[in-house]
Amino acid sequence: MNFARNKQYFVPPIMRMVMRIVGGAILGIILGMILYQVTDSESAGWVVGLLVFIGAVVWAVMKYKNARPTDEEIDAQAESLCQEMRGKALEKLGVDEEQINIAPALEFWNYSFEPEFNADQEVGACLHIRGKDGCWRTCVVELHGIYFSEGGVHHYEKKVSLVSNSTKDTTDEYFYKDIVSVETETKAEKVKIVPFGAGLLGKILRWLRKAKDQVATANNEYFAIANSGGGRFGCSMRHPERFEAVVNAMRALLREKKA
Repeated sequence: MNFARNKQYFVPPIMRMVMRIVGGAILGIILGMILYQVTDSESAGWVVGLLVFIGAVVWAVMKYKNARPTDEEIDAQAESLCQEMRGKALEKLGVDEEQINIAPALEFWNYSFEPEFNADQEVGACLHIRGKDGCWRTCVVELHGIYFSEGGVHHYEKKVSLVSNSTKDTTDEYFYKDIVSVETETKAEKVKIVPFGAGLLGKILRWLRKAKDQVATANNEYFAIANSGGGRFGCSMRHPERFEAVVNAMRALLREKKA
């Protein structure tokens, strides 16, 4: 996974373009002044400077298109992490394939809107951006594996950063007799939008434009399990339509186990 390239995905496009064009303009001015001093020709110096500036604009556009991952590439990385999850999940849960074959496994992922974490589990900033398809994506992928054995429901959760080596995983187990319901619902996530990005240049542009932070809403589908003690476990689900049959099979299994 190319962390540096992934990080480019979460930088607002306008900021990448502005930084590269400003850099080209500064370089053009410097070269123009140097040529003017050397050739004593003001027009020649500024023509070269203008050409350098135009070249910087073209370079910035091409660099932006080639360096930044697409929405589809970011999604594909998350999908790949989910497909590779089972081996680690079963190891952490202490079960094997033969023990969890009484019902289809439920394995899914989504982007987490909780703060990002580093190797020391310290809270940091979670990068996020709205894709061309209108969907919000963050730099943290939340993976879930739910497996069914004769004894109960086993849950594995893993959070993986797309921009660093940070990972974190947890496990839970639920006995069938304690599960009250299995639900799916749409839940609104609040997303803080920082105009022009969080860097120094972004702060300067926000000050010049008097722009304020905004809050957007990202609607996510949630899968939830409620237990008899009043507790409730919930996790967001990408592409929920893929899992309707599995969720229904899980409900049928629970009814059978509780009968």
